[in-house]
Amino acid sequence: MASLKEDNISPCPSSPGAHAKRNKRKKELVKLRKEEAKAKAMENKDDKDLEKMSEAELLDALGKEMVKMKIAGEIKKENNAAEPLYKVKPAPGKRLGMFAVKDIAKGTEILREEAIFKGSKNWFSKHAMFTLLPDDKKREFMPLHSQCNCGKAECLETDFQKVWDANSFEITLIPALPLPTEYAGPFVYLVASRINHDCAPNTSRGFTNKCQVVFRANKDIKAGEEITTDYSGLGIDPVASRRQHLTEKYKFLCGCKACSNNKQLSAGDVLKGVEVKVVTRPGLPVLGQHTAKEEKDFAGVDVWYRQNELKAKNDGSGITFVKVYKEKVARLFDAVLGNDKYGIGWKDIVRILSGVQAPLALQTRNEFEAMAATLPILEQRRARNLWWA
Repeated sequence: MASLKEDNISPCPSSPGAHAKRNKRKKELVKLRKEEAKAKAMENKDDKDLEKMSEAELLDALGKEMVKMKIAGEIKKENNAAEPLYKVKPAPGKRLGMFAVKDIAKGTEILREEAIFKGSKNWFSKHAMFTLLPDDKKREFMPLHSQCNCGKAECLETDFQKVWDANSFEITLIPALPLPTEYAGPFVYLVASRINHDCAPNTSRGFTNKCQVVFRANKDIKAGEEITTDYSGLGIDPVASRRQHLTEKYKFLCGCKACSNNKQLSAGDVLKGVEVKVVTRPGLPVLGQHTAKEEKDFAGVDVWYRQNELKAKNDGSGITFVKVYKEKVARLFDAVLGNDKYGIGWKDIVRILSGVQAPLALQTRNEFEAMAATLPILEQRRARNLWWA
């Protein structure tokens, strides 16, 4: 049907009654909008301020508020869509574990996470980087499973080392990522560290080219079912070998279904638990991504360590290898202690050096005694027992 404008026909003039009704509706609408603007748009203004505003200002404020409400609704909708498929909670006989909060279909990505930090493999740098982490990340890290791996009656490892070794993931990719050796892992992932072991896990673990860990379901997972991964990589080995490895490295006897049923796993079973190629597909938002400041600070740690290592170098001309080795360890101790800008502390520095040659960390007993004299009596006794017994 043609419009009035197209036919060049003027609309009929409104009757006085209809005009009055329209004016009344307009006033009611304006009043309603004022009330909405007062309630929603002007939280930082009191009623006196609102009374001074013109109708146009109020309507403008209302329009902005409606836009804000729409954006907030979209954000809430998006956040709800990205709610985790898992929950970390106590697991019978395992402290904490990760459990599905809803049914998860095979192939669904469950977690994509950034390492707590990436950097040199040496323990000095790791300890220094740890001091730079936000307090909330430190609080999440230290309660993770901790165990001694030095094999000594009195542990020679730092608290940080015991947590790191028990929770780090090796980067298993074929071909390996073209990264410097010191950036090739292993790394710790705060959330992923809560995933418990199973020799026949229900997830496949992979890594991106940025060493972010990715877990996806390799079978359908029911709501309430525990989400698992394989720690050992020895799935095709006999049960006894798998259990021995896990007992020696992680200090637990595996009680998964495959071990309990004495099941010999096939190569196909093992490959379900790991992605050997770099994960390139898009997926979930990455948890724990580093800020630009964190990346800069971490890079600064590597520079700091290289400076200390350079200071400690000795070319060994005219002296035996043993003497060179002793002097290098001692020099490294002196270099790091003299430039301990990250507050590692001399006791942890000595413990870290125990990984190379603990008794050689200090050149002479006199030097050690001078250092120990600055400590409380009990700490002096502990230090002497560790290094000079």
